[in-house]
Amino acid sequence: MAIRRQDILAAAQRILSEYGLADLTMRRLAAELDVQPGALYWHVPNKQALLAELADDLLARVPEPSSRRRWDRQLTQLATDLRTTLLGQRDGAEVVSASRASSLDTSHLGKRIVEIVQAGGHTHAHASASRDALLHFVIGYTFDEQSHALMAEHGAAPARFGDSDAAYAAALSVVIAGVRAPTAGRAAPRPAG
Repeated sequence: MAIRRQDILAAAQRILSEYGLADLTMRRLAAELDVQPGALYWHVPNKQALLAELADDLLARVPEPSSRRRWDRQLTQLATDLRTTLLGQRDGAEVVSASRASSLDTSHLGKRIVEIVQAGGHTHAHASASRDALLHFVIGYTFDEQSHALMAEHGAAPARFGDSDAAYAAALSVVIAGVRAPTAGRAAPRPAG
């Protein structure tokens, strides 16, 4: 039976959802599809490319913030929705992080962040730095949440108490304040001497 690229991605998604990223191997994926591992490489050159496609699919689920809102509120909404989307997928933050590290992702989310920040009157350089800071913050924060939850589930770490959404919102407000700040993105003054 011939397999299609869509079949591979659907099977990878099932493995990821049921077992997690550590168990998503090309060998396991081939077994899930009842094919030899070599058959996968006609469609996906390697695991990094597979993760990039899974990440792009995940990031495409992040809703577009309302353009009626002020630019910084759009950023807050986008970052909140990104976290929610990542938390909705087992190991979602790790998948997106791996994809970004390999520079194989093709998501337009970063471009959208730059556009929103520039609409707030900031330079392209500031908007690009803001994109990097915001994405690293959200992905890293969520990666920590998902990793800790898995460790707690297996008894390797104590459960966290408190309102995780409120803690995230407070930390995000600090990042957004940095993006909003007029001095952000400028070189620090050199010390005298």
